Parts: sequence; C-alpha cells; structure tokens
Amino acid sequence: MVTIRMYNVGLGDCFLLRFEGKAKPWFMLIDCGLFRGSPAERETLNAVVDDIAQTTHGRLDVVVATHEHQDHLSGFWYAQESFRAQIQIGQVWLAWTENPADPMANALKATMNGFAEQLEQTMTQLRHDPRRGISPDTLAAVESVLEFAGFGEPLAANDRLSINQKALRFLKEAPTDPEQPVLYVEPGSMAPVAALPNVRFFVLGPPRSELLRKSDPTRSRPEVYHFAGGERSNYALLIPATDKTNTDPDRQDAIPFDSSYQMSITDAQNDPFFCNRYWNDTDPAGTDQRYRRIDNDWLYAVGDLALQLDGDTNNTSLALAIELVDSGRVLLFPGDAQVGNWLSWDSCKWTDFPNLTTQQLLAKTVFYKVGHHGSHNATLREQGLERMTHPDLVAMIPVDETFARQKKKWDMPFGGLYKRLVEKTRGRVIQADGHTPPLPDPRYPSVTDATEQQAFLKALRHSPSNRPGAAWPLWTEYTIG
Repeated sequence: MVTIRMYNVGLGDCFLLRFEGKAKPWFMLIDCGLFRGSPAERETLNAVVDDIAQTTHGRLDVVVATHEHQDHLSGFWYAQESFRAQIQIGQVWLAWTENPADPMANALKATMNGFAEQLEQTMTQLRHDPRRGISPDTLAAVESVLEFAGFGEPLAANDRLSINQKALRFLKEAPTDPEQPVLYVEPGSMAPVAALPNVRFFVLGPPRSELLRKSDPTRSRPEVYHFAGGERSNYALLIPATDKTNTDPDRQDAIPFDSSYQMSITDAQNDPFFCNRYWNDTDPAGTDQRYRRIDNDWLYAVGDLALQLDGDTNNTSLALAIELVDSGRVLLFPGDAQVGNWLSWDSCKWTDFPNLTTQQLLAKTVFYKVGHHGSHNATLREQGLERMTHPDLVAMIPVDETFARQKKKWDMPFGGLYKRLVEKTRGRVIQADGHTPPLPDPRYPSVTDATEQQAFLKALRHSPSNRPGAAWPLWTEYTIG
C-alpha cells in the first residue's frame, strides 16, 4: 500500500509518498517548490515542511529532486532552516545530469547555466533601455522563464548561484546515509531500496541522447495534445547580449558575418554613406533612417530563446515509474519531462527484467502526476497518456489555475489535455487548487458505479487545515492498495 500526498502549494510540485516498509513506514519526498510570486509563497513552503516533519516523525528516507526549476526546488532553500531543524534526510536521488563527476553532465550544465545568466543580463539591458522596443508581454514571458530558472531575485555582488543551485547544494550536503548519500540515477536503471522489497523504482529519464534537446513536438507528427512548436532557436543569438569583445580576431565565432563583410564601428562612423543612412537617426535631408538598422533585431528572439532554455531544463527531469509488486500497479512521476524525454523511454532496458517494456509499465499505471502543471507539451500523447489503459487510473495536477491563467496568462491546465485526462480517468482528476470534476460528469465518460465512486472517495483525504493564503486544503492524499 502507498499513500500519495500532494501538497497543494499551487503552481509548484511537492509530493510525499508513504510506503509500508519492513519494520516501519518509509517516506519519499519528490520535489518541494513553488513558483515565485505565488500568494503567501514562503509561508506556504514553511507550512509544508512543518507538516512533512510531523507526518514523517522527522525522517525522510529519500528525497528526489527532479530538475533545476524553482517551482520544484525553492522549498529546499527558502525553508532550509525548517528542514535542518526538523527533518533528517537519509538519501537524495538526482538525475545523472546533476553529477559533478560526469563530463557530459558538466558540459550540459555549463552551457545551460551560462545562457541563463546571459539571458538574465540581456533582460537587464532591455528593462533599462526603452529604445529597444521589446513588448511588455515579451519581457514578462522571459522574466517568468528566469523565475523558473531561479534567477528571479537580486543576487549579492559575489553570488552567482541561482535559487535552484543553492537548493541543490543544500540537498547534496543534507543526507545522512554513510554509504551513498547522493544517488545519481541513469535511464534504464533501478534505484535500490532494501527496506521495500515489494516496490521497484524504474528510472525512465532523462536520456543520454540527442532526445535530451527535443522539447517541442514535430510539425508533421505532433506527439502531444496540441502543436505549439516550430523551428528551434539558437542559443548563440544571446552572445551579443554580453559580449564586449566580438571584434577580437580570436572571437570570430561570436560574429555572424564573414570578415569580408565586416566594417569597424570607427570606419562606419567616418564613412558618409553609412553615417547618413545607418549611424544617424536621420539623413541630411531629415528623412528617418532608423528603419535600416538591424543591430537590435536579434533581441526580438529573446522570448523564443527563453522558452527553449525552459524546455531544455524540463527535459532533464528525473522520471520514475514506481511498481507495487504485489498488485502490479504503477505510479508515474515524470517531473516536467517534455517530448524528447518521453520518447526516450521506449529505449530503456532493465538488466534484471529484460522482457519488461515501458509500454507495459504505462499500461499498469494507476496514478499519473501530470507534468508541468498540465501544460500542452509535457504529456506525450500516443506514447504516453494513450498507453495508460488501466481502469483505475487517477491523475493529480499540481496547479493553481486562477494564478496561472489570470496572473501569468498561461493555459494551465491545457484544455485538450485536461479533457483527455478526465476521459481516461473517468473523472478522477485532482487539482492542487481543490478542483475535482464531479462524479458522474455529464460532459465526459465518468465513474458511474456507486461502489466504485465510493471506493475512490474513501481513498481520497484532505488536510483539515488550509494552505496559507488560499481557500483549499494544505494537502490532498490518495491511497492505493
């Protein structure tokens, strides 16, 4: 038996799993974060940690941090004192992408962190230079991505670590397991838990392949419930944001044109043709010449670049399929995995179970933690949700729909996906903001059998206290036998 407690923080992930161990309950925490700017943000995270401490009697056997986004990690930083004072952490599980001894992980992280910092500096320029002409909506969208990345707050002069990096540092230092305090897991592996012989933890992602960079669906074969992708942008467009030496012969990689087409700024300023038509706002006749300039055109891609960085980070999510051996049922926790991560799961092979396929695991899935707050591109269609055919399927969406739609202008949960979730679960979709479709629901195929309805409601339980600053319970939990 397992009890899954979703802390209803809003736009953030925090799940506490309670298993029946050999001698005592065994607890796993998967993520603890909340999107910056959410109502009562820090008060909520501290209330969550206090409740975790009380529920677990101050002991978490394993903490899983799925990926480096603030809505999954911020609690490990903002509420770190509560963690230190009240909770002992036995072991931490991280994806191979966080392993400091892994060359591929280091190269990936250096690239992504570098561009996140450059994106932040680009935004600083845009905020303080209204002549750039970037729309407020674009600025707001990029700032939201930076908040996910943990760069949403001012940093001290000598502090270049994001909130997420600080949270991961805390987690890496917190475990007490003397043999293996931090476990970096690989796709196709199984995370061993001696205390739970009847539970198997199958690691699905993130992949060690080019699929790690595939965040969006393809145009000819959209893999999700809505196509929103296009040609991918290039991180290299961010180089002009901060590069001060792109005329250095050793930095020709930073210049988009061949040297035969280049002219120095000094020469351009002294050349009458360029001076009159490109350098000055008007020519000698007073005609506006600003339309000729392309020096700031690269900035118009900043929104797409930010979304690309956001998707690539989501794709590094540690994805787990947890099998309850006695019943054969499976719990799916994909983090915020996007298209490439999901697609890679079919290549997973487990040494001890050579005939097991991911398709079989999905067919036995009875609990699905919906990825990325129900966004359009974090639940695969044919190779994902459509494979979840178990009649007892239940889905939980960690989302504050009002905050997402009204304040952030995000379509969460996405309509087409939400409709299909309700159909697949026959109405058993639970949101962190307290919304659950009625049973039966005349709009969708629903649970209509009275006995089955009663069993579902009996397995569902809510916190007696509300989340700070909200009208819904602090947590909702679901028990699976």
